[in-house]
Amino acid sequence: MNESRELKNAEQLEELLLLTEEIQEELEQKDQLIVELKTQLNESLTLNEKLNKENRAGNIQALKNDLKLADRALRSEKEKLRSANVTIEECQDKIRCLTQQRDYARTHQKIVEI
Repeated sequence: MNESRELKNAEQLEELLLLTEEIQEELEQKDQLIVELKTQLNESLTLNEKLNKENRAGNIQALKNDLKLADRALRSEKEKLRSANVTIEECQDKIRCLTQQRDYARTHQKIVEI
C-alpha cells in the first residue's frame, strides 16, 4: 500500500513536472511575443512620429504658400487702389478745371442782342 501510494505520488509529481514545463514553455513563448510586440510598437511609434513631422512640415509649407499667395493678392489690390486713387485725383482735377472754365465763361459771357 505504501508502494502504491509512493507510485501514485511519483506519477502525480511527474504530471506536475510536465505541467510545470508546459507552463514554463507557454510563459517563454508569451515573453517572446511580448518582446516582438514591443518591438513592433516601437517601430510603429517611430514611423508615426516621422509621419507627423513630415505632415507638420508639409502643413507649414502649405501655410507659407497660402501666405505668399495672400500677400501677392494684397499687393495687387493695393496697387489697384493706388491706381484708382490716381484716376480719381485726375478726374477731380479735370472737374475743377472744367468748373473754373464754366465759371469764367459765365462771368465773361457777352450778351449779343439782335
